[in-house]
Amino acid sequence: MMIEITFPITPTYDYFSSTTSMHPRSYVRASKFALSSFALVIAFTWWYFNETVKTNSMLLIGLILVTSHLWYAEGFAAKQYTYCRRQFLQMQDCEPGSTRTTQVKAFLQIFKAVAGAGAFLSAFRSDRAEAIGTLPEFKRFPMILQDISFNVPDTRADSNTLNKLFLDRCRSIRKEKNGDEVVTFGAEVYKSPKSFYPGVSPFSEDGGHASVTFKGLKRGEDDSIEIVDRGNGLQYLRLGVEELRISKGIQAGADIKSAYGWIDLNTPGTVPVEVVVGLARDPVMFACIKVNNMAQSTSFFQNDLGMSVRPIPLARTPGSQYEKQPVKGEVYVSYGNDSFGLLLVPRDEKEKGAINVGTLLEEFTILVDDEDKNISDSLPAKVREAVESATSDKVISSPDGYRFRLRKYSDFVKVASSKIWEQ
Repeated sequence: MMIEITFPITPTYDYFSSTTSMHPRSYVRASKFALSSFALVIAFTWWYFNETVKTNSMLLIGLILVTSHLWYAEGFAAKQYTYCRRQFLQMQDCEPGSTRTTQVKAFLQIFKAVAGAGAFLSAFRSDRAEAIGTLPEFKRFPMILQDISFNVPDTRADSNTLNKLFLDRCRSIRKEKNGDEVVTFGAEVYKSPKSFYPGVSPFSEDGGHASVTFKGLKRGEDDSIEIVDRGNGLQYLRLGVEELRISKGIQAGADIKSAYGWIDLNTPGTVPVEVVVGLARDPVMFACIKVNNMAQSTSFFQNDLGMSVRPIPLARTPGSQYEKQPVKGEVYVSYGNDSFGLLLVPRDEKEKGAINVGTLLEEFTILVDDEDKNISDSLPAKVREAVESATSDKVISSPDGYRFRLRKYSDFVKVASSKIWEQ
């Protein structure tokens, strides 16, 4: 008698072995997931801290859509692989899900990938709307602090002093019909020349430099000149330069007060200047002014002039003994991290009475974009009135009496200098 024993050829299904065993593709999926997650974190951090990119939300939207597509695609593939492997071990056909559901999911993933790529690329369109010029540092800025002006007896003397002190890096670029002289450390226009290469060319060959205007005092019939009151409002004008020659400045008329660490000096017209040997995109970094009420002044600059509170810019590394470090209670306001700004310092508690702005400091000039009509609604009310008015300029005074002239950008570009500084 023969007994035939047969064994089932279908392997026994082991849930743990079918789902937890690590396939080589799983390592690839895990690596791609980790890399895409890391890329999204880096992209979001860059977007959050970069002032130029932060205003362009299309870039972040594109990054999120593309990264989420990668995440879902990897998860969907892993799910399909695990399901089919399980069905194979059970000798069943691999038919995960319904056909219609799979097609809808695939369509949604394709749409997310295409939309994300389109949003990402649209962030770098060359024809997108600009505000003040086309420089990356000032894109999407509808306003910019561009000039500070002083009343001095001899405009040529002050201009020549800065020119000699900074070894011809600071030059007189324009002399107005009324005798006013405008000096800068580079081209005024807010666009880069074709010869400028980022990371290679010096900042002096780029555009977007703030200017300093020296206004001549009117002489009387007996050739007398009005006495200038320096006041106690303006503390100094901070300049950050790579090199200077003190002896040349003294020969030209500079009055050196101190030269330990940084240089404190007065021009022949008694304009207080603080010079730091360091690196700054534009040597005209900021003007330090004293305010009576810090909260009221900060609110004025933010709400009435559209500035924002930012970290105090430095020309050297933080903590350097060769540059005055930020002090608690000071507030820095500007339109961008790389643009000319204002350092607000509270007055001494022992001082009484209102801030005396004096007559040495004439005014500040703020450029307002009047070419893009889509941004007019985002401007502060007083600024919007100035842009929509028929007059060319409008002056707004701060609570302490500092004057700010609002100038239309279309009027500025007619006279702005595009001359490139040759080293």
